[in-house]
Amino acid sequence: MNSNLSAAQSQMVPPARLVQDITSRYRLSSSSKLLDIGGGEMVTRFRARGITAFGVHDGPAPPRDPYAAQPAMIEIPEQQPALLHQGLPFPAQSFDCVLLRETKTYAGSLTSPEACTATANLLASLKPGGILLWCVPVSRDAFSVHLSCFPGQSQILTVGRGGIFGALLRVVGIGRNSGQPAIEFKLPQEPISRLEWHRIARNAVMAAQQPAA
Repeated sequence: MNSNLSAAQSQMVPPARLVQDITSRYRLSSSSKLLDIGGGEMVTRFRARGITAFGVHDGPAPPRDPYAAQPAMIEIPEQQPALLHQGLPFPAQSFDCVLLRETKTYAGSLTSPEACTATANLLASLKPGGILLWCVPVSRDAFSVHLSCFPGQSQILTVGRGGIFGALLRVVGIGRNSGQPAIEFKLPQEPISRLEWHRIARNAVMAAQQPAA
C-alpha cells in the first residue's frame, strides 16, 4: 500500500458502501453513538440505520456548549461548525466511534500545537475502547509519529471494499483497487480524562520542539 492515503481514491468509495462497511465492521447499532468529522450526507445515512450520529465540519466560529440550553444529546443539530483544536461541543467519552474524513486541521504539520490538541479533543470524545477511524490523506510515517505518544493501538486497513460482493469483483479483476485506505486507532479500555489527553498532547508538542541531539 502506498504510504500516502489517497484523497482521489477515497472519492471512489460510494458513501453508502462506506457506511455499510463501518456499521458492520464495528457492530454499530441503535445503542451506538458516532461522530462524523466532515460534511455531506454521512450523518443522515448513519441515522437511517438507527445509529445516533452527529457531524462536525470545519467552521469559522468556535464551538459553543449546547448543554446549557439542550441537555439531551439527541437535541443537538446534525451538523454544526467547530474548530477541532478549540474543542468539540460534546462531553468527554460520548462516542463509540469517531470518523475523521474531511478537515483542514491536519493540512499542515502533524506535530503542531493545533494538530496535537485536535487529536486530544477527538480522543477525549471517545468512550474507553472506542475507535478513531482516520480517513484524512496523510503518510503512514507522519501518522505514526503523530500518534506514537497517545495510548492506544493503530493499524492500517481498507474500508468500503463492498463485503462479499466486492471480494468477488476483485477475484475476477474488477475493482482491484476499490476501498479507501484508513488508519484505525483503538483506545485502551481504561478511562482517560480529557485533562490527561491534553497533557499528553502538550508533551508531544514540547518534544517536537526540542532541538535534535
